[in-house]
Amino acid sequence: MFDITMQYRAIFSDEDSSRPTMQGDAGGSNSSGSSRGANRQRESSLLECSNFLHVWSSRRISEYISALGSHLAYINEGANLSSVLEHCMYCGNSLGRIGLDFRCLLVPLFESAVTDLFKKRMKSAVTLFGAMLDNYKWPNVGLSAGAKGGKGNGSNDDANGNGDNGSKSGTGPPYSLMQHPPLAVLANTVLHTYNELRHCAPQALEDVLTSQLEAMLQEVARTLNWYAVASSLDETERASFRNLSSQFCETLMPYLVTAFDRIYPNSCGKVATDEIKQSVLT
Repeated sequence: MFDITMQYRAIFSDEDSSRPTMQGDAGGSNSSGSSRGANRQRESSLLECSNFLHVWSSRRISEYISALGSHLAYINEGANLSSVLEHCMYCGNSLGRIGLDFRCLLVPLFESAVTDLFKKRMKSAVTLFGAMLDNYKWPNVGLSAGAKGGKGNGSNDDANGNGDNGSKSGTGPPYSLMQHPPLAVLANTVLHTYNELRHCAPQALEDVLTSQLEAMLQEVARTLNWYAVASSLDETERASFRNLSSQFCETLMPYLVTAFDRIYPNSCGKVATDEIKQSVLT
């Protein structure tokens, strides 16, 4: 488009600039009405020709934006989405030198693509968590007691302590989540989504994505509540289930919210973690 536009302007610029003068002279020399009518017709024809470049450029950019919007839905990785955005911004910047900057039209397309990708990943995380919970073999009383001991103030605080340090420093999820594989897999899935989002995280989507994160946590809480009612667990398995629920509320959920805060600072307070905790523990 850049080369075609420059060549068109190079070919027709002198002709378009000289013709109105020639027609003005012709209009001054011919006083008859038929001559003036012919001049007006030629001027109208020249005006239509001068709009050819504008119409063609607008149509090509519209086709480009339309094709881009239809193909963004097939991109499932944040790094690839960021790469496409970079190339599109470079293209828009280059065409801006000839007055065809379309970068402002890219904003809603990529915001929608990021939102859909994040929402799809959050939904997949909840689905996987529910599937693992259905097939989970609950640990025996000894493992469950050890998990509870990990939350105490004795010598077994290393696992939880390292996990807390990891959540604050961003080195990794808390080690205590490994006591329950469904929580560990949920943490890894959400962290993978964060890594994808990190490549292309528009600031304008902070509130939208924060509410989607909160909706995911609420859905996990509803899954736990449904499982507590629908499943037939014995006393040992029930104790292990309560420990898993406690780990979700006290360890995993604060860590996920804190990790999200590293992408969008000051977003922690926007997630109603206290209400989610109450819905699980009651």
